[in-house]
Amino acid sequence: GSAVATAPSVVVHDVSNNPVSGVAVTLAVASGGGSLLPVAAVNTNASGVAAATSWTLGPAAGANTLRADAAPAGITGDPVTFTATAVAGGAGRLGMVTQPPATATNGAAFTQAPVVQLQDVNGNAVATAGIAVSVAIASGTGTLNGPPTQATDANGRATFTGLSITGLAGAFTLQFTGAGLTGVTSTAVNLVAGSAARLAITTSPPAT
Repeated sequence: GSAVATAPSVVVHDVSNNPVSGVAVTLAVASGGGSLLPVAAVNTNASGVAAATSWTLGPAAGANTLRADAAPAGITGDPVTFTATAVAGGAGRLGMVTQPPATATNGAAFTQAPVVQLQDVNGNAVATAGIAVSVAIASGTGTLNGPPTQATDANGRATFTGLSITGLAGAFTLQFTGAGLTGVTSTAVNLVAGSAARLAITTSPPAT
């Protein structure tokens, strides 16, 4: 999502390696989904050079390519392809990798540990260790048990093992947050009754 440090350019020569001015060169993004300025064809200058003003890479990490086509056709080496690799930016938000279980028993540890991932603003995974991520109940009436904070590992992931919910049966969601990060909310966990633990009167005997 940012521009390369050096804008790409091409040079046009004649057969004796002399620069040729006034040749129209079309620069266009070939892959990666980025953008380029200017959007129209560029004429080579007195040095035979046609240059882009800027090349902004696409939002996804990976290879981006740019193609330069000169007119007329038949020029040796035409077209020219530039390649730049987009890498993830700094951590800006959290994303779910593993959701909590769809159903959990009251007071019992989750059968599936939730996992969240550091991401840049475009959703690319950011591999930064040691970032504190916290979890809390976002909706539902109850108490979340277990470690409320975990640090990200070398892959930028925080795994919340040993979590459980004690409360009224029903739907719960969890909110994961971190300093300077946009948080993420889990899918719903349906809390069901646990093992029998006490008796309660449903119908009392007559008062007299």
